[in-house]
Amino acid sequence: MSGGSSAFVYEAAPFSKIIVCLDLTVPDMTDLSFIDLPGIVSNIAPREDRHSIDLIRNLVQEHIKGNCLILLAFTVGDDIENQRAAFLTKQADPQGCRTIGVLTKLNTLQYGEFAPWIEVLENRRHPLRHGYYMKKHPSPSELAEQWPHDAVQRREQKYFEDSRNPWCKNPGSSRDPNLT
Repeated sequence: MSGGSSAFVYEAAPFSKIIVCLDLTVPDMTDLSFIDLPGIVSNIAPREDRHSIDLIRNLVQEHIKGNCLILLAFTVGDDIENQRAAFLTKQADPQGCRTIGVLTKLNTLQYGEFAPWIEVLENRRHPLRHGYYMKKHPSPSELAEQWPHDAVQRREQKYFEDSRNPWCKNPGSSRDPNLT
């Protein structure tokens, strides 16, 4: 390099085939592994490698086939039919026998947008043998103020118990608080 720095710039790939896996082994119990997979990518920013889309899709497909439970978490900010993770899960588990659904960001829906998601929660649309759970994410102010985890959990529980919101009557709203 002429007249300048000879510093080497390294650009890391945004995704790789390396997974995060937690294996639990206890005497006299079935072994259990948790594998954290990246969210499905359908679009990329300019100058990003389109290879990431295929890499993540293939990684997810490889790990959700066979004898495993699938935790399908997706936001209610878009129709379930538009969510690639739901599509891939349906391909791997057509009867919904190995899938547990988690609907996130329910607190971001506006009145008039609830009906299709209530049908999902009641297992009338996109049924799963193990059903669906609901998750309210902390608000931006709760995140900015760094609320303690137990306070956020209490606020979430209060939200789901509030009779003014449509979620209070659904099975996914009465759940073990230790699951969140």
